[in-house]
Amino acid sequence: MIRPRVAILAVLAAAPLGSASAQVVDDRLQPPGTIAEGEMTLRATERALRRAADRDSARGKVSRIALFELALPDDSVEFAALGGHALMAVTALSWCQYELPLRTAYLVTDSGRIEMTPVTSVFSETTDSSITRVYGKHRIDELFLVPVEAVAQGGVLTVDFGKPPEKLPPADARFCGTPGRNGFQLRHFLRGELPDDYLASVGALTARTPNTDALVEFVKRTFPEFLAEYR
Repeated sequence: MIRPRVAILAVLAAAPLGSASAQVVDDRLQPPGTIAEGEMTLRATERALRRAADRDSARGKVSRIALFELALPDDSVEFAALGGHALMAVTALSWCQYELPLRTAYLVTDSGRIEMTPVTSVFSETTDSSITRVYGKHRIDELFLVPVEAVAQGGVLTVDFGKPPEKLPPADARFCGTPGRNGFQLRHFLRGELPDDYLASVGALTARTPNTDALVEFVKRTFPEFLAEYR
């Protein structure tokens, strides 16, 4: 049976303070079923951030970092009810509080740029010192709708962080002027990366507005910690 997370992808990307561009430092595709019974939890995300911070600690302060996870519709019925969309959760941290929330998330494909639709977001401040000493404390978790068809065709998952105001307090200025804020690449989806049997099972559908009740149920099952914010 096709599980709700027939493909789960997690990427950590980081840019050292003063670096001209983002650098992908971890990129892995987990096979179908690896976390099929699981759900995104803040504890799991914290663990991933701690692992990344431990790896990057020798680099000093890192300007910004992002992590994402993709949840696909379970079957053709859910696929249709969601208007041909999957859900993508993006967690981002930045030393500069004004870079959050993310300004936009999108796929850069051969046919152009495909914007992802924001669903909801949760602001927080990370308190784990092993994370904050590397990536800072400012954090946002955001949910986006992304067309399954676009992911299947392949493209570069990219986010733009928010634009800080021109006049900043001196304490913030040193963190908010680093390059790499725009065009922050998280992952290159390859054409054919989503399993053929899954795509055949859900069929083809041009992306359209999802059914609200179906979306709430999908969030409840796959990313339940966002549910209170969504409602």
